[in-house]
Amino acid sequence: MSTTVTHVFITATNKLEPDDKHARKRIRKQAMSKSAQARKKRGGYGQHNLIQYPAEYLPCSGSKSDPQVSVKALIPASLASSSYEKMRIRYNFDLLDLSQLTSFHISYATANILANKPTMLTEVLGHRDWSYLNYLPGRIGHNSALDKAAACVAARAQQWLASPSEPVSSSILKLYSSALAALQAELQCPNACLRPDVLCATQLLGIYELLKMSTEDAWRYHSTGATALIKLRGPGRCETDFEKALVLSHVGQIFHEALNINQTCFLSDDPWQAALRSIPTTDNLFSDRSEPIISLLTTVCRVPEYFYKTTQIICVTRHDTPVGLVDDVKNNLQLLRLQLLHWYETFFGPASSDYPKVAIDKDRKHEALGFSFAVSIILNRLLFCLDPVENAPCEATAQDSALKILMIANQELSAVSQAELFMAIKFKVAKVTLATAERWRDWRMSVCAQAGSLMETLIMPKDVFVDWCQRMGWETPRQP
Repeated sequence: MSTTVTHVFITATNKLEPDDKHARKRIRKQAMSKSAQARKKRGGYGQHNLIQYPAEYLPCSGSKSDPQVSVKALIPASLASSSYEKMRIRYNFDLLDLSQLTSFHISYATANILANKPTMLTEVLGHRDWSYLNYLPGRIGHNSALDKAAACVAARAQQWLASPSEPVSSSILKLYSSALAALQAELQCPNACLRPDVLCATQLLGIYELLKMSTEDAWRYHSTGATALIKLRGPGRCETDFEKALVLSHVGQIFHEALNINQTCFLSDDPWQAALRSIPTTDNLFSDRSEPIISLLTTVCRVPEYFYKTTQIICVTRHDTPVGLVDDVKNNLQLLRLQLLHWYETFFGPASSDYPKVAIDKDRKHEALGFSFAVSIILNRLLFCLDPVENAPCEATAQDSALKILMIANQELSAVSQAELFMAIKFKVAKVTLATAERWRDWRMSVCAQAGSLMETLIMPKDVFVDWCQRMGWETPRQP
């Protein structure tokens, strides 16, 4: 064999002497070159045992009765090196563990509860429900405002879990300041402000205020901002699952804000109603995106409109109000009340046994029931205010609903934190209703005493009605 040969081929006629070490080395190098090049292309060069499965995951028994599982199902895919994964590793926290804080049950009352009892947060972290957070892994890394808001929330959550009693660190405050600046830049752009990522960033900063254990006012700042963005985007931008999840998580807050400032709720408009009705799934009977919840939400979105009209009648026009207008308000309140009763019968009455059997989250079920009772209290009391004679049973129904809310909180929910955080606003409605019961009853008795001598329908005195509204934090018209 010539000493100038570059490549050595193994053939039947090209025998090598056993002691030809240099030739054997060249043969091994040549034989492995192609496979090495292939591994480099796949990204697996220098990594060993890539297809070896850990022994602890292999079946322990060789029995033929063992279930047959495909390799693809048995071996999980490796995690992609995504922007979301990098953020999760950096802050040692997964934002999906905050999904319960995106529920429509969250309200300004929840912010107050957390500010006073921060330790309640530990019992809801990690319980994952479907929410807009599910879509974050695919969206992080594409929008600066969203990236910075997510980082801010993750950093705060991690710090709180590590040191609950420590104040927010200066580094996290810097992240928050940077997130606000990035969001403000997006909001100043007419086109950018309509992107779903900008709405998501706004809602994430609302979660940050909850984790910061801020006051109610600080949380409301972001909540009202998200409401304004949703209204600006319009129902035409509620088409993708991500967009629907963003809107759905905020429906409860939009409803409460409308009551608080005494305005109609834009979600009662037909295009928005159609957008909400396109959401339901059957994954869990009382999840936020289930048919019972969507049905309930589409009904209650009309309540603020008739709360506003009732306050105008009681606080402004009173007996100068055209009879036709008063009758229209009463008829619509009765219609909403009947729709709520129908909802209850469908999902909690005897007819509920005919409903398809699917998974049920019992806490969510009773929270939805509590919400329906709270809305029922409002409707019944508004009817009673406008006609205490014809609608005399309505106040008794309201008091009964208040007691049922307290019973749900005391007996039906799995944890104290679950009750206090997600039933907070329902508690308030119930407690204020019970606290004002005596004054309302006294007015009712005075009406009965003079009913025979009255020539016109009585309307509740303004001071009695306003006292109830003020205790709830609801605005009423000022004296003209």
